[in-house]
Amino acid sequence: MVHSGINQSVQNDVHIWRLPASAAGCHIPDQVLFHWIRTQHVPFVVYVYVPERFRTIPGYLTAQLLAFTWYGLVSYMWGVSYKVYLCAIRCVETEMQLLCQSLEEIGMMSGSGNESVLVYKSDTEKVQGNEDVKLRQFFSSIIQHHQHILRLVSLLSKHLRLVIVTFINIYGLQTCLYMIFLLKMKETGIRMKYAMIYCVILVIMYSCTKSGQDIKNKGEKIRMSFYECAWVNKPQWMKRSLLVMMSKSVEPIELKPFGLYVLDLNCMANILKATYTYFNIANEFIK
Repeated sequence: MVHSGINQSVQNDVHIWRLPASAAGCHIPDQVLFHWIRTQHVPFVVYVYVPERFRTIPGYLTAQLLAFTWYGLVSYMWGVSYKVYLCAIRCVETEMQLLCQSLEEIGMMSGSGNESVLVYKSDTEKVQGNEDVKLRQFFSSIIQHHQHILRLVSLLSKHLRLVIVTFINIYGLQTCLYMIFLLKMKETGIRMKYAMIYCVILVIMYSCTKSGQDIKNKGEKIRMSFYECAWVNKPQWMKRSLLVMMSKSVEPIELKPFGLYVLDLNCMANILKATYTYFNIANEFIK
């Protein structure tokens, strides 16, 4: 019954293809039509040529060892790059948090006349002079710390921009492909495998963009700390310096690789939107 159904389908296809050929004045033999119609239903097969002398168990084991070594090396290099990226982000976040705490210490230091807990000196050195001198030294260190943070973010964005752009675009492409696989694959096991990989890719993308969002949030916190610090009863020189720092902090502190986009959670949302758009386009071509 199955063979008869297939033969009937092929005969119908031959009849359909014979009509346009007859109208064009061409005669196509039935053997050619049958061969062409049958090959349309055959899946695409990729042949890999292996020389006869390599078709041995040691050759197979050597090939597998080389493949696993390559994948292990790539995974190790990716893990090192990702850890370096996270460590650099955490160091910058810690510096930004310390700057916010230093700005909160200004009021307590000038009001009590004692040395601040976060004075930027070594334990063996003593801050000399009256309160105004102490305030000058402390606020000068805050200014240097703020400039240091700006340089750190600039260097981080400069040296990690290629890694960030490459990973983000590769992950976006992978999410699009995995969505297509989930839709087109029929086997439940394969669909579950791609679903798990899809979730892992989403977690990695969220981790990368969340770190950029934390830098952006810390930069906003620094800007608000400038406005909220105890500057009312302070000398004019400090107010002028603080005004310069406020004008500098208007520009947001953020990671912007190659100036293409800002690395934050909105970036991940835009990537997922673009992935869904590409998925719909690819799905139309697949149909």
